[in-house]
Amino acid sequence: MLRGSIAEPGHAESISAHDHAAVHAQLARLLESPHFRNSKRSQALLRFVVQAALAGDQNSLKERCIGAAVFGREPAYDTAQDPIVRNAAIEVRKRLAQYYLEPEHAAELRIELPSGSYMPAFPAESAATEPAATEPAAPWPKAKRSRSPSSPSVRP
Repeated sequence: MLRGSIAEPGHAESISAHDHAAVHAQLARLLESPHFRNSKRSQALLRFVVQAALAGDQNSLKERCIGAAVFGREPAYDTAQDPIVRNAAIEVRKRLAQYYLEPEHAAELRIELPSGSYMPAFPAESAATEPAATEPAAPWPKAKRSRSPSSPSVRP
């Protein structure tokens, strides 16, 4: 089982060859699923970021590098003018969420692409072992209105 995530800065954990094999097998399942099968762009991005993360190549997991390597953009392209990597990452996150919501995938190894990052995470706990959602927080109490001393009370 994978321990935590290699995505967080400061983590020097290495992933064993067995774990690499498990991640590659899960990546193959994801890419063959109906959620990814018909989206070459989502497949390409997910495959690239997972393989770069497993290789320990964090420098490749920057928006400009991904744009050049995965989507054929010039190395100096303007990421502010061309949001292809951000849009593809949003799509991958959506497809991953849909995949893992299906009960038959709940116990599988999870591959996540945290928002705001292109470094995938491999959480140690699967959705099946996570605690159930807690009850929603109680709503804030309504504020009492006080009458201003300068405004007279009007009654019909």
